[in-house]
Amino acid sequence: MLESEYGRGTVAAVRLPCITQMRWSNMYRLLIADDEESIREGVADFVRQNCPEWDLAALARDGREALALAREILPDAVLTDITMPHMNGLEFLESLSDLSAGGKAAGAERV
Repeated sequence: MLESEYGRGTVAAVRLPCITQMRWSNMYRLLIADDEESIREGVADFVRQNCPEWDLAALARDGREALALAREILPDAVLTDITMPHMNGLEFLESLSDLSAGGKAAGAERV
């Protein structure tokens, strides 16, 4: 669920699968990108408390920073805000998709 109202902010409900069997290589790496620190940290706290199978690999303040971090850590999943400075979430996802064109295909799903 995603609700957004100008001047009031955005409310998002995200369902992450809680995996019962771990991957052989390690936990699933998650990158969170949001320009609002309270949202970024709130989502990170929720994941830490409720999904121990997910490793919070990186937190980014905008799409440009998220793309640089994604190039380094190669996350398994990304939670991103759409409206961010420097590079919005859609541009970030498109760039991320371009990055993975030669390897494992990346997918983006709107929730």
